[in-house]
Amino acid sequence: MVNVSKSFDDVKAVVNFNGELFSNEIFCLLGHNGAGKSTTINMISGILDPDYGDILLDGRSLVTNKDYLYENIGLCQQEDIFFDYLTVEEHLEYMCRIKGSKIDRKEIADLIVQIDLVSKKDSLCKTLSGGQKRKLCIALALIGGSKIILLDEPTSGMDVMARRGLCEFLKNYKKDKIILLTTHFLDEAEYLGDRIGIMSDGHFLCSGTSSFLKSKYPCGFNINLL
Repeated sequence: MVNVSKSFDDVKAVVNFNGELFSNEIFCLLGHNGAGKSTTINMISGILDPDYGDILLDGRSLVTNKDYLYENIGLCQQEDIFFDYLTVEEHLEYMCRIKGSKIDRKEIADLIVQIDLVSKKDSLCKTLSGGQKRKLCIALALIGGSKIILLDEPTSGMDVMARRGLCEFLKNYKKDKIILLTTHFLDEAEYLGDRIGIMSDGHFLCSGTSSFLKSKYPCGFNINLL
């Protein structure tokens, strides 16, 4: 459960997100720009400390147990953050070291294949295209046996085919994982999300399956052609 607020500069961001995330599912968080999606992810990941409220994993607070948080969480932010002179493979090895997990060569090799970066595994990060950098950012969130995967608009900057391939990959990857994903694309949320949550102005408004939300909050037009 998350119920947090954070002040920065002259802006006060208040996030009320009360709910549970479950293993083996992808929870998609939808909302307009400034709705509080990224702030929520930054709270859960420990980038921002909440003024009040708590975040629990297996009954343990992630607010007060930072070591447990960093061992079990993987984060893909909206901005791609890399070292220009490390290769794709070296980035994944380095992330394993940061998380304190053993470097598993097979896991790294398999992930490079699954994320479709085989031809670039020995390339310096500065030579990658925008879409390839996005794929690497996602791979860094997944490596090291993370229990919770936080993906903040992971498909931004990708072409249609790359988005489709990533969506297929994530649907197959969610086993024994908790994946929280933010997106602006309703079709992406419908396809990926086992459940969808909607945020507006820092408040968590509703959640449920795509079919439940459509039946609960119907909208659109019915056109009868005679």
